[in-house]
Amino acid sequence: DTIRHSALDRSYILYIPSNYQATENWPLVMLLHGGGQGNGESLLEQLQFHEVADTANFLCLYPNGFDNQWADGRGVTTPDVAGVDDVQFLNDLLDSIALDYPFDAANVFVPGGSNGGMMTQRLACETPNTFRAYATMIASMPDPVHASCAPGTTVNMLLMNGTEDILVPYDGGSLHPLTDGGSVLGTDATIAFWKDNNSCTTNSQVLDFENTDLTDGSTVHLTQYRNCTDSSKVVLYRVEGAGHTIPGMVANMNPRPIVGYTNYDIVAALEIWRFFKSHLIPPIINNIPVEDVEHSVQLYPNPTNGTVFIRGLEGELQFQIDVLDVNGKVLLESYDVQALELATLPD
Repeated sequence: DTIRHSALDRSYILYIPSNYQATENWPLVMLLHGGGQGNGESLLEQLQFHEVADTANFLCLYPNGFDNQWADGRGVTTPDVAGVDDVQFLNDLLDSIALDYPFDAANVFVPGGSNGGMMTQRLACETPNTFRAYATMIASMPDPVHASCAPGTTVNMLLMNGTEDILVPYDGGSLHPLTDGGSVLGTDATIAFWKDNNSCTTNSQVLDFENTDLTDGSTVHLTQYRNCTDSSKVVLYRVEGAGHTIPGMVANMNPRPIVGYTNYDIVAALEIWRFFKSHLIPPIINNIPVEDVEHSVQLYPNPTNGTVFIRGLEGELQFQIDVLDVNGKVLLESYDVQALELATLPD
């Protein structure tokens, strides 16, 4: 469909799972495509986030940029030069969608890739209260956005970047001409900004994903910063050896010309939804008898008095995990099925 915005006809795709009920107040995920030939339709087909939505019960909104680009704040894209206000457009689009397809305004999330990822960073800086959490893929914060970024509140932020990205350099600096130029912070500098914004401590949790695909030339390392104000989170997926590609994304070949390797050890859509799901208000809890859980749960290292990682509860169901002492007192409640920090608990 389209809406008229600032004298322009702006188009979008809204993916509605077949079991959607307007009365249930579902979450909404607004996905922002990359520049160049990218658009909402290609992102829907390649990222396959809608397949997660079919079972996790949320709406997927795929807006289209002006001339297939977003005014991400670098000052060099076509909509930036033309003075298009994409920040206002995306907020107004949500209001328009809500008229016909009600959703839970407290649980709206935005992931974006490349040009769309930089637009996501701009949204986090300028409209931090519109979205519950943000995810940036193969992109980081544009330098001009950084110069004025002052959210004034905590922001839940995930970055997922390849170390061998030649279009948007992992360490920042000038962008490749195919991405319309301009410059960005490095990935680590972008993470540091959001850590500082959220007053996170230097404590982190690191998980090295199993290298399940030995042909993709890459591995995934997850770093989570948790001790942050308002229980906010800052998360980095460092994809060692990958290029300007999104993990698990449908590709014609691997390695692809120019842009580099695509990682297939993880699926970006699943990892990002797990991050978003952990920030739902209120959390979704499924009261499922233990005997109905068809998983083999692994805790490692075990025993430990530090960080314990949990594998086997991944998927579409979300679990509440309680840590109790020997007297049955609950010491910790978590809705994250990946890791628990035990070091701060009483002996």
